[in-house]
Amino acid sequence: MTVHRAAAALLGAAAAGAGAWRFAVLAGHAGRPAYAMPPSVVVVAGAALAGLLLTAVVAVRAARADVILLGILAAGLLGYGVLGIFSIGLPLLLLGAAACTALVRRLSDAPGSLRLAGPALGVAVVAIVVLAAQPPVVECERGGVTSSTPIWLFAGGTSGGSGSASSEAGVHSGTVTVGGSTFTYTCAGDRLSDFRHL
Repeated sequence: MTVHRAAAALLGAAAAGAGAWRFAVLAGHAGRPAYAMPPSVVVVAGAALAGLLLTAVVAVRAARADVILLGILAAGLLGYGVLGIFSIGLPLLLLGAAACTALVRRLSDAPGSLRLAGPALGVAVVAIVVLAAQPPVVECERGGVTSSTPIWLFAGGTSGGSGSASSEAGVHSGTVTVGGSTFTYTCAGDRLSDFRHL
């Protein structure tokens, strides 16, 4: 086994392992009502994981660790640059564009299947990581509640909410609207005891 093939195998295995681990996290979130996750999110993440595994095999067989690394780097920088556009996103986008340029140059003499493998691998890793990192709609904390908008509910509009504290110490209940959907919740301390879509 050459050094290039060993490096590609190591990076491919790391990308596949990270993707599988984040997919398992996402699948665990799918079973929890507070995430309000439609089944299509798990299907998209599953397709991304299958694509990640396939493209990792293609890049490893071609012994191109540079394609794996640049693909993940470019997609990650561009993806997180878009997500963080109002804070540190612009420098990330510029670095992502530079990584894309380097990737295109590296792939200029590569066969067709490898030309798709690097970018597809990067997009698949970033898609799974971003989906798995989404917060629940409601998270109970001692002394209060935190409300968030997962990316799959983001397109529906603004969010808002109302809440009330029960006479029983540590129990909070209320409603929250995210992405055009309204949910009711009840928190007992830092445990979500009830969560429903209205």
